[in-house]
Amino acid sequence: VDVDRKVREELIDRLVLYVDSKGTNVRDDVLLVALEYSGCLGIVFGGCSSVFYEKLKNKLISLRKWLKSRHFIGEDYCVMYEAMRFMFKDR
Repeated sequence: VDVDRKVREELIDRLVLYVDSKGTNVRDDVLLVALEYSGCLGIVFGGCSSVFYEKLKNKLISLRKWLKSRHFIGEDYCVMYEAMRFMFKDR
């Protein structure tokens, strides 16, 4: 059994449900970190409205730079913690 794949599939399901149920009332930074980290941004954004996508696009661009630079300072730690808590809350 491919554990990583199983976790990723579960995470994708959870994220899609989260986007569907919360719509745009999502804490964007947390959602985006979780999406980016899981590698399923394209899948989730493929199924969401253009309004939602446009709203998050600029944040996404800066998030990608932020994740690449790995400067998790101050408030950023809180964002990462929230994202991890969201992703693995049932474990």
